[in-house]
Amino acid sequence: MSMKNITLIISICLYLISLSQDCYSTDFTGNTNKGAPSILALFTGWLGVIGMHGPAMSWLANPLMIASWIMSLSKSNFALPLSIAALAFMLSFLFFKRIMVTEAGHIANITNYNLGYWLWLASAAVLVAGNIYMRYISSK
Repeated sequence: MSMKNITLIISICLYLISLSQDCYSTDFTGNTNKGAPSILALFTGWLGVIGMHGPAMSWLANPLMIASWIMSLSKSNFALPLSIAALAFMLSFLFFKRIMVTEAGHIANITNYNLGYWLWLASAAVLVAGNIYMRYISSK
């Protein structure tokens, strides 16, 4: 099996596993460490992007990841920049301390970054590392 395939499989598996976990916790309504399911964040995060809500901009990493997976399959030169952009958007979530938690616009403090977030981040890090390897090391 090629390094490209191994990288893609690991990245996609980490991403899919992340969806089964909570991605962050908040103190909404006094319920400290109320976890937010990653799958819910994936399916509703785009709403925050439309509303230009700061932390929701990190959601843009999702389409960037998918595009990078596709570009990696085709050995496109765009795979590496897309995976780096996805990783950067994912890391940007760490800079936000508050997040909108309801459709009514209620804001809560982020109290913890849970396993789902770290697996999501790892999926992009693996993809970046694999794309660097494929572009600069294996091509020599």
